[in-house]
This record gives sequence, C-alpha cells and structure tokens, in this order.
Amino acid sequence: MSTALTPVSLVIEVGLLLALVLYFWLTREQRPLSRPRLAALLVALAVPLGAGLALTPHYPMFTLLPFLAVMVHMTLDLETALFLSLLVSGALAALLQGVLNPFYLLIYNTFVGWTAAFTATYFHDRYSIYRIVVIVAAVAGFLAFALWLEQANPVKLATWTVFSALLSGLLVLGVLPLYERFFQVSTDFLLLELSNTNAPLLRELAQRAPGTFTHSLNVAHLAEAAARALGINPLLARVAALYHDIGKLKNPHLFIENQMGSENPHDALPPEESVRILVEHVTEGLKMAQQYGLPREIVGVIQTHHGTSLIRPFFAKALESQGEVKEDAYRYPGPRPRNKLEALIMLADSVEAAIRSLKNPTLYEIRTLTHQVLEGKWNEGQLDDTDLTRKDLGLIEEAFLQALKGIFHPRIEYPEVGQA
Repeated sequence: MSTALTPVSLVIEVGLLLALVLYFWLTREQRPLSRPRLAALLVALAVPLGAGLALTPHYPMFTLLPFLAVMVHMTLDLETALFLSLLVSGALAALLQGVLNPFYLLIYNTFVGWTAAFTATYFHDRYSIYRIVVIVAAVAGFLAFALWLEQANPVKLATWTVFSALLSGLLVLGVLPLYERFFQVSTDFLLLELSNTNAPLLRELAQRAPGTFTHSLNVAHLAEAAARALGINPLLARVAALYHDIGKLKNPHLFIENQMGSENPHDALPPEESVRILVEHVTEGLKMAQQYGLPREIVGVIQTHHGTSLIRPFFAKALESQGEVKEDAYRYPGPRPRNKLEALIMLADSVEAAIRSLKNPTLYEIRTLTHQVLEGKWNEGQLDDTDLTRKDLGLIEEAFLQALKGIFHPRIEYPEVGQA
C-alpha cells in the first residue's frame, strides 16, 4: 500500500496548507500566535498526521484526531479545534486516497475530531477526560461500524476505536502539563487550578497580605465582567487579576490596604524611598511569577498593570519638600499595556483602588469616579500601545459599574423631607 503524493492530492495538500495560513492571518487579532503557542500547535498537528500516515492504512478506524481537537480547544478555542480537525482529516484523506476510501476517512476523522472538540468544553478536571474518552469511543464506534462493518471484524472495529479514544485521552493527560510548563500556554485547565484560593501564592497572599488579597478579589470580579463584554477569556482575566499584586508579599505592611488603620511607615520615609518600594512590588511580582511558572499572559499583566503611571502622592510630597524634582523619577518604569487583557487589568486595578478610597460611596460618586479614572488613563496615553477603542472603553465602563454595585453596595441618596 502506497501513500505517495499524486497530482490531485498534492493540489489538495497545498490548498489545505494555504487555508491554514489564511485562517490564522485573518484571525491574528483574536488568536495571536506567539512562538511558544505556535510550537505547541505544530506538535498537536504532527501527532495525528504522523500516527495517521503510519497506522491508518492498516487500521482505518485508528485516529488521534481527538488528541488534536482537545489540545487545540484547551490552548486556543473551540472554533480553531473544529477547523483544524476538518483540515487534518482532509489532509489524511488526500494522502491516503490510493489506499482507503477518502470520503469515508474524511467523514470518520472529522466527526470523531469534532466530537472530541465539543466534549472538551466540559474538561474541567483530570477525571473529565474519561467522560470525553467514553463519548468519543461511542461516536467513533458507531461511525466505524457504519462505514467499515462489511470489511472488518466487529471485534477489531470496536477494539481500535476504543484504543484510539483511550490513547488520545492518555496523551492529553500526559502532554498537557508539558505544554503548560515548557510552552507556557495558559489552558483553562491550568487557569482553574491557579484560580483556587488554596493555590500556594494565593493562600500566602490571603494570610500575609489580607488587604491586598481582598483588593485582588475585587479586581478579579471587575476584570471578569469586562472581559465578557470584550470577548476576552473571562477566566484568564480573573486569574491574571488575582495574581497581579503578588509582589506585595515581600513587604505587605508597606502597602496601605494591609495597614488596617495602623501608622503608615511612608509618613516617615522620604518620597523617593516610598517610590522605590512601590516600584519594587512589580519587579518582585515578576520574580515570583517566573519562580512559580505562571503563564506568559499573567507575567505580562504583572509587568504592565501600572504602565508608566505617575505615583502622584509621593510626587506631590517631593514637590512640597524639595521644590523641583524630575517627574520621570516618580513614575512606574513600564512598559505600558500591550493588549486588551493587560489594559483591562490596569483599569480594573485603578478603578477598584479609587472607589475603595471613598467612604460609603453613592452610585453617582461611583459612576463619576469610574469615568474619571478611565478617561485619565486614556488621556495619559497609558492605553496607546493596545488596540483598545473608545467603544471598548465604554463597554468596560458599563461592565465595571455593574460589578461595582455588587462589591460596594452603594447607598442611594433620597431627598430630605420637605424637598421637592
């Protein structure tokens, strides 16, 4: 049996390759492919292609398309998993058309891959993979019996369909942690683990910096709501917000939210020393993120959540005590946010801190201050390196306001008796 390329199959393969490139080019803004993510994608594509070329000519019902579908869904999204399942199924059908019925092979691989992609939506813990295996094996078995029952022994059909589903599931369980570690890909599986408040860093934050922990929970609530409005992964936004201030663990008592009414050490420090301490929580956060192997997206959020903002209280204190000072010395070093996720966390962090400074805020005060903070960041140019639009800013503001109502329970101002 030969799998040599014929002119027809060569044309099909080139067309499928062009379709792959065109797909990621047209969706580059929604699905930016970093080098690690591209490497992870190529590995996921190579496994079913290689296994298919080696074994499918002998056992048509053998397929590792479920591995590809689940991995792509976990590392990118459902739409891409469905598209790539169809693409690889087409590639295998074209390559093996001289050996097997290409139409049967296309139908079988496509629907098995799509089944795995859809069921991966419910992949929330390690045990979920077994449910996926059972469903995929059932669909693969039905299709195999419908397509090849006259050509193969029923026991052989059942054995290879179950084996394919089981092997794909085991490969996912084995490879996914390596993806997360070496390619630093933030799968929903990893994000769910990181969002657990018993995760080491979050548990330490709750114990040693309870004010920062509460602030991070509130920021996560805001970020998650705004991410849904913008079509960004809300789980990623939530987790990034939970970890954005982990650098404060080095000196938690030097941050006002952890002082609980006690004396503020910054009152006795020169402003330049206070600025150094505040800037240090970003650099320390980056060190901790690297130490704990946090995903690249979260590292980026930690690095940019203050951008190049001016640290106004200590800049004002320096002006008062020293007369003339360089403004740049009282700014965070940056960089500024580079994408919508990073911008979202910056805005949520700034808004939460501003609203928290109000005592018993009214809904009007919350709305006014939220608008002022967002406009301030926009006018300062802190969002210039992102593709955030004015429309996006409006969606973020509305999402923040709805979330803030639940966090701060603003009182409503009633007119006094006798007033019209």
